[in-house]
Amino acid sequence: MDPRALQIVSLTGGWRTGSDAEAQVLQILRDVPEGELDAVLSPLDLDQVVGDIDDHVWGPDHRTELLELVLGRRRSELSLQTVAELVAALHRGPTPRLHQETIVEVLTSYAGADFHDLKYRLNAQGDHHDLEHLVFDDVEEDLRKRLLAHVAAQAGVDATSDLRVLCDIDDTVTCAIHDDRYPRGTIYPGVVALLHALDDGAAEETPGG
Repeated sequence: MDPRALQIVSLTGGWRTGSDAEAQVLQILRDVPEGELDAVLSPLDLDQVVGDIDDHVWGPDHRTELLELVLGRRRSELSLQTVAELVAALHRGPTPRLHQETIVEVLTSYAGADFHDLKYRLNAQGDHHDLEHLVFDDVEEDLRKRLLAHVAAQAGVDATSDLRVLCDIDDTVTCAIHDDRYPRGTIYPGVVALLHALDDGAAEETPGG
């Protein structure tokens, strides 16, 4: 791990990260030379780092400074995976207006293949905090309209051929709730082959597939 990332790990993740430690983290990030920021951030648990750096009622707004630095001034240095992890961190738990505005500003700044890629990475975060949850549960109506308009615009000008087969799981892939024909948890015979066939068929139907 990058030694600067190790410094950040040592300053965060405890029972409580104090204001002085937060300020040290911010200074470490400010001092990272141009082009090296992703190497520092990518190994970190960004959900933890964002959660440990706060805006204080009687003190500095360190989280606001962090977001302005990494997702504002220096976002162009970050990989799409790092951006996706930072966006995911902002809408786990309560999503205040600052987080909502930052998320929408970030997402609407991408276009074309990068935007499609970022959407998929947000959907691959491993929990229910996916793109659908973000759009329809975590952002307020005015921001939702702006984000949906961008999604629609990108779908119109840069249609992707990367189609995906979506499928329910319970009593569709595995015997889970109402079906007593098989032991609970059994994968239905042939269903995996069927999904592969559907996936292959979707690829064949797309332009260039």
